[in-house]
Amino acid sequence: MVVNAPWVTVPLLFISCLAQANWQEPDENDPTLTADKLMRLCDKSFYYRPDRVLFWCEKAAEAGFAQALLNIGYHTKDGSRYIEELNKRIKAGDSVALLSLAWLYESGTFVRRDESRSLALYNDYLEGIDPSQPWYGQTHLDLAKIYQKQNNWPLTLKHASVAAKYINDSNKREYAASIIEAAKAKIHSQKDIN
Repeated sequence: MVVNAPWVTVPLLFISCLAQANWQEPDENDPTLTADKLMRLCDKSFYYRPDRVLFWCEKAAEAGFAQALLNIGYHTKDGSRYIEELNKRIKAGDSVALLSLAWLYESGTFVRRDESRSLALYNDYLEGIDPSQPWYGQTHLDLAKIYQKQNNWPLTLKHASVAAKYINDSNKREYAASIIEAAKAKIHSQKDIN
């Protein structure tokens, strides 16, 4: 069955035209284009100029943004360059690259989903890291979520408790608190069974 709904098509075309009209593409040789500006152009091109994603993201990648390679991977459906760059950065001691690769394995983005690999990478990140680091609490929350899926309640409780202590975002702290309560209830019920 074909639905003829011009009232849907016209607004979508209008929105698409507006998006392209709002795109002000700078001169690619502009000397004021910093690495940050290039990355913003890479991100914005997804919405405003999909035909320019590869161009701007390649420029951002050349400027040192691994995130641009993730965007290229989404656009081309091939994340091999991004994964290769992450592994190179991990070998050079980049701890944030560990988190990015852990997330890929956790989500199954560009790789076969592998929670064990993801757990190992998240734990590698936490090894010797100072709790004041910006991703410390979030990494514990990510670990708590994985352990919760695996019904490993003691480790869920441990990591959610650390997350609740170190995460600044109130919504995420509340989420960690809900995981803590669920883990405590499961641990308590398991003790009652035994």
